Amino acid sequence: MLGFVVLMRLSVYFLLLVLNTTLYAKEQLSIVTEEWAPYSVTNANHKVVGTATAKVRWVLEQAEIDYTLNSYPWARAIQLVQQNPNTMIYSIYRTKARETQFKWVCPLFEPVPLFLYKLKSRSDITAKNIEQAKDFLLSVTRDDMVNDYLIEAGFEIGRNLDISPNGQTSLKKLFANRIDFVIYSEKTLISELKGLNFSYGSFEKVVEIPLAQTAQICMAFNQDTDDALVFKVQQMLDLLNLIKEPIASH
Repeated sequence: MLGFVVLMRLSVYFLLLVLNTTLYAKEQLSIVTEEWAPYSVTNANHKVVGTATAKVRWVLEQAEIDYTLNSYPWARAIQLVQQNPNTMIYSIYRTKARETQFKWVCPLFEPVPLFLYKLKSRSDITAKNIEQAKDFLLSVTRDDMVNDYLIEAGFEIGRNLDISPNGQTSLKKLFANRIDFVIYSEKTLISELKGLNFSYGSFEKVVEIPLAQTAQICMAFNQDTDDALVFKVQQMLDLLNLIKEPIASH
């Protein structure tokens, strides 16, 4: 049975290789992302690495697509992909509001649970759901999925919603008691706290963000990117997700 599964996977692989070579020659693609550890992070050698980055690099190399890859603050990254053909962004939640803005290649990886976190020392803060969290000040990254979700849920910028360029800025505001909640995945918060004078044990998980439980995390292309290029990338991502081969993140 195992031999049959391996044979089927190899058959799919060689079929996709044939598809790949019949489309057209190498393409040049501009890739943008943000600092979102452990999925995409710039290392000491100024190279963008991480678990999602490793998958993206593998997919593009198998599709024989030349590319550049740069990390920016999220608002800048998403602006670049909205304005420039042959530009792609990862890792981005696929939401209803974004559906028609991009051409999508999914799923890059499974949905990542996101939570409201507070400092354990703030015993004055209590919330059992998103509605109750409206009584406090939350900090989010400009133009990200949670920003859009909270505004749709009735949060107001300047009243109970603070906008920051990145997660580390939100953390600094939290440490200074300028805000009440930050929004993070567990892995990302642990990673961000490395090098800071706070431990994960100083934080308390309060409320999970519902939308993050189901929204796919994807690659998204500018609408003017050639369909054949997007198709090649989707085929190679499908292959990688099929074979489930671990990819080194460094």
